[in-house]
Amino acid sequence: RDLFKNNADGSRGVFTHQWGIAADLTWDISDEVTFKSITSYREFFENSFVDVDANPATPDNTLNMPIIYAFHTSSRPEGRLGRPVENEYWSQEFRLHFARDRYDLVTGLFFQHFDETIRNEGPLLIADYFALGVAPAGDYYLVNNTVRNSDVLDSQSIFADMTYHLTDEWDVFGGIRWTQEHLNVRNRNAEQFAFVGDAAAMAARWDAGTRIFDTTGMAQPVYGAGSFDRSDNDGDWSARLGVTWKFSDDASAYASISRGYIGSGAN
Repeated sequence: RDLFKNNADGSRGVFTHQWGIAADLTWDISDEVTFKSITSYREFFENSFVDVDANPATPDNTLNMPIIYAFHTSSRPEGRLGRPVENEYWSQEFRLHFARDRYDLVTGLFFQHFDETIRNEGPLLIADYFALGVAPAGDYYLVNNTVRNSDVLDSQSIFADMTYHLTDEWDVFGGIRWTQEHLNVRNRNAEQFAFVGDAAAMAARWDAGTRIFDTTGMAQPVYGAGSFDRSDNDGDWSARLGVTWKFSDDASAYASISRGYIGSGAN
């Protein structure tokens, strides 16, 4: 047998779909004042289908395999089959640009929203001697992990940045930004360990058409330490200050210092 080949019994691959739209609108209010609106929206969806055990065994045809991948169960998180990851993102920025002889000033507002959901499960039907380390009796156990996690991030910022022309060769620039973020994380990770029975009992619970293993009447997933809700509301400022020297028509040099901001996070 070729050790570098497998004999999977299910579709294997990743399906990805994404699309987005953006709009950049500019209004010249006067010779010195310009208003700009930048809007974007994006959706992303990815779903993967992998035969974890990489063999042709199924719950209704064990082929004497000690571990059989059950693809999906009736205990799975609601939604699509597979391992879907879905997110949507939008952002909006408004700017006012003032262009004068002595200075250029940009001020504005920024908003963004990000929403992501991840659903997954990994149901394995494991022979008793593999699952429990006991003498083989011909029975199987279901070992499964179900996941439904989501996170939502909302961010708002206000900013201003100015460049002041000291001379034809020297500019001084500086800017400041305040960012406020709110993050919500919801993790629902559950473990499932249940007695199934012999091969006939296992086959009776398997729907070959939908590839769903029926767990009705069995021990259901139990949420453990991996399940939690966390939120974070944080804000801080960032800024920059510097100077530019235009020592020729084709080249310049600058020096600056800046302070950054790392947004909200949750583990």
